[in-house]
Amino acid sequence: SNAQFPILVTYTNIIHDTKKAINKIRNLKEKNPRISNAYLNSIGNITNKAKLDLIEGKSKKIGALMNQNHRLLEKLRISNETISEIREIALKNGAWGSKLTGAGLGGCVISIGKRSKLENINSILSQEGFKGFITDINKKGVQIEKKR
Repeated sequence: SNAQFPILVTYTNIIHDTKKAINKIRNLKEKNPRISNAYLNSIGNITNKAKLDLIEGKSKKIGALMNQNHRLLEKLRISNETISEIREIALKNGAWGSKLTGAGLGGCVISIGKRSKLENINSILSQEGFKGFITDINKKGVQIEKKR
């Protein structure tokens, strides 16, 4: 597995509203605690699976989990049409996975896939007015270096 893990970050042009997103989930939990807790538990399980896949460098599997995760976030009603539009373009053009990041209802969408595909997706999205950039996750993560 390669140490570089490219991620496309696309801005929705909508300032995310954390308070509103949290209130939406809270309202759903009050109205339907059983279902909303099932969604939240599933999200937890997906996160744990993705962590293992990330350690093992299984990018395509992570993509599938990102898509599952996003469908649950839609059910929690913290996605919107703009996020869906960005995801649709990304997935249609070869991204392995795409999901909202942060609180939802705006902010950014992250997509993963082959770098060449992500570059193409980024240019398509920027023509649609959605600015973005590609960044890398270095699988080593943060390290503490001792001074000699």
